[in-house]
This record gives sequence, structure tokens and C-alpha cells, in this order.
Amino acid sequence: MNRFDIVGLTLAEVSLVLLFSFIAIFVPAYSRARKVPDTGALEKQLAAATAENVKLRRELDEASRRNLRSVVAPSCVEVGKATDWLFEAIIRGADDYEILGQQYTLGDLLAKYSSAQAQAKQDRCIHRIRVYYGMGVSVSDYDHALRRIEEDFYSQKLGPEGTK
Repeated sequence: MNRFDIVGLTLAEVSLVLLFSFIAIFVPAYSRARKVPDTGALEKQLAAATAENVKLRRELDEASRRNLRSVVAPSCVEVGKATDWLFEAIIRGADDYEILGQQYTLGDLLAKYSSAQAQAKQDRCIHRIRVYYGMGVSVSDYDHALRRIEEDFYSQKLGPEGTK
């Protein structure tokens, strides 16, 4: 044994053991002595960040869903303002419609259903109708009459008259 050995350990090994002992004793005490941050301020920051997150999420949802909704007005049945078709018409000519055996021009037809149309406009919806074509109607007359009536109503095209 030489003079630098202490209980079988060298002086360097003893000093390392002492160093680790002091670190093990004083480091936990040092971490407890550090100032703990104010939890009230952290809670306020968290609440502000949460509120901003909710606001931004709402804006994002509105912005991303804005273009998902069609710009076309819904039918009155879709929004619950009507329960059935407004009427069934048979196209007899370019400006000739038959409803329940009565002949109408488009102007007469719009005048007859003006109160229903006014209510639909107020409800921001469009009424649905069923449309048949009469025997002997030319394709151009049918197309012209259908296009004109579809400016004011949503139509369901059902084919020739008598196919109910």
C-alpha cells in the first residue's frame, strides 16, 4: 500500500466518491429552493390560449364550410315550409300549360300561384312542381316551356301525360 491509498482506494477514487455524495445531497435541495413559477399567471395564459384556439377553430370551420353550401336556394320541402308538390302541369305548347284540366299561359300560372311564390321568396326557398309533356308537343316547344317554368319552380320531369 502506498501513501495515497485509503482503505484500498486511491485518493482520486475517494475524491470522486465525495464529489458524487455532495452532488446527491445538494442538487435536490437546490431544485426545491428554486422559485416556482406563478401558477395563476400560467392559468391565465392557458385560458387566453384556449379562447383564442376556440375562436380560430370557429373561423376555420366557417371559412372551410362556406363553400360547401350550394348557392342554389333549397326547395320549400327541404326547409319544411311545404309538404308536397305545389302542382302538376302538362306542357301543351311553348307557352301553354294545363293544370287540373285548365289551360294557362306562364303569366296566368304565375299569377295563380303568386301568393305561394311570395311566401316561398320570404322563406328563401323555391316550390317544386311535377311536369309532364302532352302528346304532339314538339321538342323545341317542350324545351322552351320547360326552361321558362324552371325559372320560377323546381321541376320533376315525368315524361308523357298519363304516366302517373
